[in-house]
Amino acid sequence: MAVFLIAELTGHGAVAPAAGAAPVAAGGRNSDQFIDRVDAELRQLCRVYITNGVKYSSNYAHRARNHNVQPSGSQQGGGLQSPLPGSRWFAHSLKNINKLVTTRNEGVCSTIGPAAAHALTDRQFAGNSPRVEIISTSAIQGHVFVVVGRAEGSNLQDPSTWGNDARFVDPWHSALNVGSDVQYKYNIRNYPYTHKIPNTLTHVTEWQ
Repeated sequence: MAVFLIAELTGHGAVAPAAGAAPVAAGGRNSDQFIDRVDAELRQLCRVYITNGVKYSSNYAHRARNHNVQPSGSQQGGGLQSPLPGSRWFAHSLKNINKLVTTRNEGVCSTIGPAAAHALTDRQFAGNSPRVEIISTSAIQGHVFVVVGRAEGSNLQDPSTWGNDARFVDPWHSALNVGSDVQYKYNIRNYPYTHKIPNTLTHVTEWQ
């Protein structure tokens, strides 16, 4: 399931927040504001069909049929190619993955994560935005998700150091739990996998 990538959109020239305060990007938007402006696009990713869903939930296929969640069947556009570790990250890669996931109405975490990153960063300027990362982990049978607003200088391997503004964005988790309330944004305390991922995270490439 895991594709081994991290894309990072970092702000430049941001003023360090006061001690104990949630960091805010140079343009004045915190993580929640930055994420919520593309709520519709992220909710769309929460409704895609998880092609390997039965690997993680034995009754996924049954629940997906009951809620009329099925792939489109379209295979136009060829396969998805995610960056390899250490490669340069290009914005058009995010855009292409997002287009294929939404057109086909299907994906796995390693495509839905980059698709969410595109929704978050498309037509945005790094210096006016919170930090955005796509993170892969060897835990949870391998997983890929997005983190917004992780504090500069924090320990990637220890989410408790990421700061109050850090948010997980994981439409895959919502799509896997088809039929439940749509939730794709989590803080450190309520993300279902927080306790499983310390010391399992990989930082592969950076996008500015």
